[in-house]
Amino acid sequence: MKHYYCLYSAGLAGTWLTWFVNQHNDFPKYRYQQLKTHGVITDLGCDGATWCFTKDTEDGSQDEPMTFDDYIKNWSEPESNNHNATHNCIKVLPDHDLSWERWERESDVLNEVTSHASGFLYPYIKRDAKLLPFFANSASMAP
Repeated sequence: MKHYYCLYSAGLAGTWLTWFVNQHNDFPKYRYQQLKTHGVITDLGCDGATWCFTKDTEDGSQDEPMTFDDYIKNWSEPESNNHNATHNCIKVLPDHDLSWERWERESDVLNEVTSHASGFLYPYIKRDAKLLPFFANSASMAP
């Protein structure tokens, strides 16, 4: 199977893009859930597409870190709605864009994480995009 990482800055709809890519032929067709903050839909969840590769020490996250093989066995395969899938788009946690400063100290972890990727997707929003204020508002509403 080929695995593509969707790398993005928080607030730039990376979860939605990961879900969308996974709806295409030869992808797992994961389902999504609407996530609310103070009664307002602010994000999507996409079980199966999220791999938490190390403990999140910054925001008290509840995501359990796991090896890539455990992610495939315990999340990707059980959540797949297309068991003939040959491609998978993955959102990595806790560092959505793999830009942590700590990678200078932990390059072996970064090398291990990226070794499973067949390619990378990078969402891009132009500075004058009409949706930009909505993304900024969404990021400010996060818990």
